[in-house]
Amino acid sequence: MDYFKKEISSSGEPYFRNKVTNQTQWGFYTYENTNKRLPRGWVRLNVNGGKSFYKYNKPVSSYSYAYAPRELEEILKMSYEDLIDEDEEEQQAEISRRNNLFQKVARRLKLKTDSICDESLEFLAGKADVPIKGIITYIEETEREQLREKATLTPFSTIKRTDSSFSSKRSIRELCGLNMREVEAQNALSQIQHQFTCIISLYPFIDPVTCSSGHTFEREGVTRLIRSSNPVCPLTKLRLTGLISPNHALKNVIDQFVEKYKNQKGEHWVPILEFCTEYTKGSRKRLKDPIDVKKDFIPEIPIETARTPREILDYLLECGYNFYDIDNIPEVVASSEDSSYDHALNEVRRRLEDPEYREAHRARILIIPPEHEIGRSANEIRAFLLENGHDLDIIDNIPELVANSENSCFYHALTNVNFRLENRLYSETYRSRTAEELLEYYSSLVPRNAENLRRPEAYDVAVQTANNPLYNSYATACESPIGRRWFLLHM
Repeated sequence: MDYFKKEISSSGEPYFRNKVTNQTQWGFYTYENTNKRLPRGWVRLNVNGGKSFYKYNKPVSSYSYAYAPRELEEILKMSYEDLIDEDEEEQQAEISRRNNLFQKVARRLKLKTDSICDESLEFLAGKADVPIKGIITYIEETEREQLREKATLTPFSTIKRTDSSFSSKRSIRELCGLNMREVEAQNALSQIQHQFTCIISLYPFIDPVTCSSGHTFEREGVTRLIRSSNPVCPLTKLRLTGLISPNHALKNVIDQFVEKYKNQKGEHWVPILEFCTEYTKGSRKRLKDPIDVKKDFIPEIPIETARTPREILDYLLECGYNFYDIDNIPEVVASSEDSSYDHALNEVRRRLEDPEYREAHRARILIIPPEHEIGRSANEIRAFLLENGHDLDIIDNIPELVANSENSCFYHALTNVNFRLENRLYSETYRSRTAEELLEYYSSLVPRNAENLRRPEAYDVAVQTANNPLYNSYATACESPIGRRWFLLHM
């Protein structure tokens, strides 16, 4: 028995009305519980109880998702939260379309959908070594095939049209119209505000410590309080001793929080990412053992606000900003009433975020010290390091890595050398490797691929990788275009 009558929606697309219940629905163009397409002209419908009913529908010129009771334009513009709040079939059809698109994009990125959170298209495409333009073109062609001229109303088309930096700032889920991360971002921000914020400084924790009252505060804030004329705990009103100790339990919780959210993209994640960045920057200055701040001076804490231009410059360079970003900020901040590191950091961020403000306050003539001039070649960097007394074993592949980075200056190269000398693990990860060491490393990553790695072609690829300073370390070996293409092919 044919339960359904075919009708045409206001958008010109066919939908089907149940002759018994008078309910409308869209047809599915795949077999039940599979992604396999039905023969051309056939459509799958659901009768009472969810049983599938296959009906021959006269083929149309192009396949499209259609919506009957509601206008297509209205549904395409709905947020994912609004779609899932309603059980109408046209909303469910749009949810299905968006999920199907997301799954296809994930497959092209060689990822499972449940492994994607709010990372940007640029981040995931780089991770998968897939061209961004190819993914963008694929999404556009898929939606155009499904929705024809209405494809301009989808979340992807809207975001692309209104945000020129969408590929680096918007998440894959958001581009596919499946973004539910606003709620999670709000929960994460609430966690920062209520669990990770010091009530003395009113800023998020960077170095949480526990004082003699048993409560936890930011180290800089509680140190100032203890050294003040009225060292009383703001929560218990008890007089504080000078003893403070690191709160390792809270640090572990914050570490897990940062690891979870540090790669998220989207405007709603900005305050969370700022917290993650600031917390990570402060890792090397955190207190490791209990200390009496009344007796012991702690040089890591910038308690005084009167900083010289040189101190501010060194501090901003240590935070990872280059000389062009820093500009005349050290002199401006040092001559102000609040010549603190916090003021300098806020000024850098404001100039980076607001081009008009930066243009109004930048130095008209900026004198760049030679060691901070970017655009240095690998040969220039190698000669500079040799002149500064470093031998070739220590210099290794640093010139090529620095010259290929955004901060290609002598200062960056010196920082890399010093960090390798101080950190053995970092040095072992980034130093040059032989072809044999690279093959052994590849084999340890994918043991089942060990047999393929014994082939002559594999050794040839390893030799080419070992001869390229940009990719001949354990940290960068898997990023080699030649090596990645060959080894992924045989995995």
